Amino acid sequence: DIFEKILSLLHPFMPFLSEEIWQTIRVRQEGESLCIGQWPQSSTDNQECLNGFEAFTETVIGIRNIRKENAIANKEKLVLKVLSADGELSSYHPSVEHLGNIERTELCNEKPTGCYSFIVQGREFFIPFTEKFDVQAELKKLGDELKYTEDFLSKVLVKLQNERFVSNAPQQVLDLERKKEEDARHKIALLKTQMEALAK
Repeated sequence: DIFEKILSLLHPFMPFLSEEIWQTIRVRQEGESLCIGQWPQSSTDNQECLNGFEAFTETVIGIRNIRKENAIANKEKLVLKVLSADGELSSYHPSVEHLGNIERTELCNEKPTGCYSFIVQGREFFIPFTEKFDVQAELKKLGDELKYTEDFLSKVLVKLQNERFVSNAPQQVLDLERKKEEDARHKIALLKTQMEALAK
């Protein structure tokens, strides 16, 4: 049953192969075909699983962004430090290590120094600086990002302080703008902390 559902999902991308396998795994009636079958329907959503997968993808993207922005080769193994109060890692973490080419993961109770960092769903991740790290270049990059985020926050606040906008906008739009404000404030605080640590 599971294999049939997988073949149904695969069919639009590999129609001939999926049809051939589908016809052979079970006895079919005359004229029965995968291409006219029903699309599999999800009975329930596992929200915990979906949230975990979203955090997993954002973590991998965070690692890859650090590699890209700092010219760190994909083949170079890295150490990943995780600020964790509960001392637990996601069940997806082995996949994070594999896709991010992480040599090992270390849990820490305090923010480590001398590290690149990024945040995923409120959890902070750190990657120690490489030998090629340029403090001044990193300070400039963080400063530029801080200015951009502060400008972005200012634009969001202009919207939220506009009585006409607040009274006429749908609740969903207001919630989104308030979430933008919260995220921007959090990012600004993090960037300032990172710059202070580098300036020492």
